[in-house]
Amino acid sequence: MIKETPLTELAAAMRPFGIYKSYWQVFSLASGGAFPVRRENRRVFAVGEPERIAELIRADDARRRRKVASAAARKARKAA
Repeated sequence: MIKETPLTELAAAMRPFGIYKSYWQVFSLASGGAFPVRRENRRVFAVGEPERIAELIRADDARRRRKVASAAARKARKAA
């Protein structure tokens, strides 16, 4: 059975796995497609185990950091 965690509870559920984010940060990641969600009227549920969702968030954070670093490197090369 696939576990569904309400977004309001997900931030607390991921703390044991090293992810310390607020509800709004988790909501932003969900809206950006960092992990799968299911909507039911106004409620949003994260689909999957909190441990797996934490891994997906870590991967998304790393992807964003690489993107920012490569943009900064391009800007530095262009300025030189």
